[in-house]
Amino acid sequence: MSTANNSVFKKIDSFLFKQIDHFRNDPNLSRLSDSLSNLSEQESKIIQQVFTFGVLLFPFMIAGMLYYGNFQTKKAILLKKTAIEEFDLLSSNRENLLATGPQLLSASSLSDQSDLENRVRNILSSNNIDQSKVNVTNFDIALTSSTFTKSQSVIQFNRFGTMDFSNFLKNLVELEKFKINRIKMTKDMETSLLLGEIGLIHLGRNTTEGF
Repeated sequence: MSTANNSVFKKIDSFLFKQIDHFRNDPNLSRLSDSLSNLSEQESKIIQQVFTFGVLLFPFMIAGMLYYGNFQTKKAILLKKTAIEEFDLLSSNRENLLATGPQLLSASSLSDQSDLENRVRNILSSNNIDQSKVNVTNFDIALTSSTFTKSQSVIQFNRFGTMDFSNFLKNLVELEKFKINRIKMTKDMETSLLLGEIGLIHLGRNTTEGF
């Protein structure tokens, strides 16, 4: 990098000295000298100082322009690199979502509370749990699209044994793909049975197409 910078400044110096030599041999310089000879000593000093200052400043102006151009180029490259990285991240997130879609979505969405009650009853029957111990409330379709439907609901339960409660939750999550967002539960100290409520979120497909 240092060698490249030295080469650039050598080219600038060479260019400047060539321009100075050309300026010295320019016939207009003689006319300028004649004009300056008619000026007072104070005026001549001022003009000479201005000219000297301009000659000294010119290389720095060139260097500044080169630096600014290099800075703008680096900035553009950085912006392009950032855009590419963000695109790669979005692509990666999309691929992850496509890969985990089958794990997140149930095979079919819930159409209404009756649909949910039927699925809950099937789970209870498969585990030999008394259906009167469960009550579905607060069913609500929170979001729907052409691909999936998101619903929310609350299941109230009572007189559950520990094993029954564990199997019930396991089937809700593994078989029907429910997401449990809260559990409020107490234990009856006399019977050692559980009662309370479960907040559920369900994401189900609306079509047979892949996610």
